[in-house]
Order: sequence, then structure tokens, then C-alpha cells
Amino acid sequence: FFIARLLFDGVLKTYIPLLRTCAQYIRYVLYMGVYFFSGFGVNMPGRKPNIRLHQPAVMCGYKRAKRTQDNSVALIAIKGVATRRETKFYLGKRCVYLFKGSKKVGGPKSKTQPALMTRTRRIWGRILRPHGKSGIVKASFKPNLPGHAIGRKIKVYMYPSSI
Repeated sequence: FFIARLLFDGVLKTYIPLLRTCAQYIRYVLYMGVYFFSGFGVNMPGRKPNIRLHQPAVMCGYKRAKRTQDNSVALIAIKGVATRRETKFYLGKRCVYLFKGSKKVGGPKSKTQPALMTRTRRIWGRILRPHGKSGIVKASFKPNLPGHAIGRKIKVYMYPSSI
């Protein structure tokens, strides 16, 4: 707790050499969500840095009214987004739904290189606008997402960046 207090007080510059030897405290502080060490080049011994270029999400359903449903617009709940204000960062970002097909297919080079053939398929989309006040967003996919994608995982990528 003392080291976490030092982080918040901004006194860490003098204590960095000491903290590099204290891997347990560094792991604890990073686990608690304080990422001040990232700028100092502190690496965990024996661990690779966890770099993720996407945010996990779940498809909740389609845009709908009382009696009609619009399959061209999907409702997506992004992990860690709970308010309408937090959805502003994700507007315009690309998202993808990954699923497995029954047969292996590939791109233009797969005929000469059969190792490139895969069962994985993808449907790309883009986040359009927020939906309500609870952090749900509307997204458009080309082609439309199938009905069995409801409740399944979607990856929301961090590009195109607006910062």
C-alpha cells in the first residue's frame, strides 16, 4: 500500500531503482490498474507484455421496435463501457465477428499454398452511434450478422484512431 501511495503522490522517480527489484509490488500495483510503470520500461521477469489491439464485446441483438426488426444494425455491448459518454471513443471504430465454417477456404494464394486455407470466417463492421444511456452501441456489418451471432463475442479494434 505504501508503494501505491507513492505512485499517487508522484514521488516515484527517486524510488524506481528500488522498485525494479521488488517484482511482487510491481505486479500488485499493475494489477490494481495503476499503469505509471509503462513509461519507465519496467518489464516483468519471465513474462511478455500483454498488448491487445481490440476490446472484447458481445452482440446483444438487432435494432428493433415493438413489432419490427432491422437486421442491418446490430446492438453491441463493449466490455468496460457503461455510459453514453464512454461510447464516444468507440464511434467509427471497426469491429469483426469471427466464426468457423464447415469447409476450409482461402484467399488468392491458397491454391499454391494450401497451408493458408482455414475454416475461420469474418464479418467486418463499423460502430455507428450510441444506443441508449447504458453504453450499448449500434454497429453496421457487411454482410449483416446472422441470428446465431446473438450472445457471441465480437472484437472492437482500436482503429481508425481519432486521437
